[in-house]
Amino acid sequence: MKHQRSITVILMLMLFSLGLWWNRPCGAQEQTITLDQALKAAFQHNPSIEASQHDVVALDAMVDQATSAYLPRFSNMTNYYRVGGDIPDMVGGLFQNLSRQSGAGGLPNLASPMNIYNTNFFISQHLYDFGKTSGNLENREQRLAAGRKDLDKLIADVVRGVKEAYFEMLKKERLARVAKESLRTYEKHHEQAKALFESGLRPRIDVTKSLVDKAKSKLKLIKAKFAVRTAQVDLENIMGGPPVKGSYRLAEISALPHMPTDIDPLIEEALRHRAEIASLKDRIMAAEAQLTAATSDYWPTVSANGGYGFASTEFPLKDYWVAGVTLKWEIFSGFRTRGEEKESRAGIGKLKANLRKMELEVNREVLKAFIGVSESKETMVTAKIALREATENMALAQGRYGTGVGDAIEFADAEMALTISKNDLVDVTFGYLQDLARLEHAVGNWRQGYELPVKD
Repeated sequence: MKHQRSITVILMLMLFSLGLWWNRPCGAQEQTITLDQALKAAFQHNPSIEASQHDVVALDAMVDQATSAYLPRFSNMTNYYRVGGDIPDMVGGLFQNLSRQSGAGGLPNLASPMNIYNTNFFISQHLYDFGKTSGNLENREQRLAAGRKDLDKLIADVVRGVKEAYFEMLKKERLARVAKESLRTYEKHHEQAKALFESGLRPRIDVTKSLVDKAKSKLKLIKAKFAVRTAQVDLENIMGGPPVKGSYRLAEISALPHMPTDIDPLIEEALRHRAEIASLKDRIMAAEAQLTAATSDYWPTVSANGGYGFASTEFPLKDYWVAGVTLKWEIFSGFRTRGEEKESRAGIGKLKANLRKMELEVNREVLKAFIGVSESKETMVTAKIALREATENMALAQGRYGTGVGDAIEFADAEMALTISKNDLVDVTFGYLQDLARLEHAVGNWRQGYELPVKD
């Protein structure tokens, strides 16, 4: 009976394990990640983008703070005082008024402590200040616009970084594939050299040399595989983590995009679309608004005030009201206003100089990126020719070695030349894609239908 129970428990555990295996998540299978998916993952998870989004939210809140100066302010104040001892004349006059309001007929005996009760509701409204409030609001609004441009610049940097890292990982994978093909070639050559040696057609040195070549090729393959892992770490770092759970591979590039042929329209587009230039223009307008706010301190500010409250030395309290207009003019501020004005004008001059400098840098960046793309394209044509010649040379070397005309050194040289040609073509092909990404970044045309998640 005990054995039957044990067998039943074992069968149940086996069925349970089988059910877990059968219902395992499909995420265990390797997934394919496209460049679009990698970019969207970076938009969602890159911490620098998230931090910049919070900066924009904070700048938007500062606009709300500046706008509040146009709205009325309503407040309440309630006081209770216990007063005793000798009272100065001014304070005594206040108490005298409170005593009359309460019907006491005169100032109470100040030698004895007395209670003072007061509550009021006060409202004030800004009327005019010669541009101080409007200047502060304009300054905050332009700083918000500049902050949004800074976010655009950061996104453009991330897009370029993701593309470069994506193409770099594809390049490393392709180089690892070339290393694997080279290893298979040396393995076949080793078997061929061994067979020819055993048949007496080749010396033993061919066998030992083939073993050395195979070991070197295997070492290159190991390094190539670890280079792929390093490239994957770099890609995931800029994406803010792995794009999916589980293992994945990158989608191959089906076709190479064409490069632009005219540089002048690219420079004009860059000067219009680069976020850095737009951000500096917004900051110049913000500084000009700050100058307006600074010079407004030469003039008075006007506000309307009113209040209603209750006060007395005893209950019930007597009501009172107050209303009026306040004009505040700081006639002399110790040259503070003049200093602020001078500082604001200097800041505007510096920003305008930085704008001219940025335009020159953008012009240079577009030119260098265009030259890089042109160089990669021409080099790619030459690399394809070199690969075709190296492939033909390798076929000849294999045939000569098999017929006993060529030697092992000739074969090894041909195989090395072929591997180098393959690697060169891989380098220049993905270098062309990376150069295109840099040109796209330099022009400021990173938006290709990508939507950035909005931070609430």
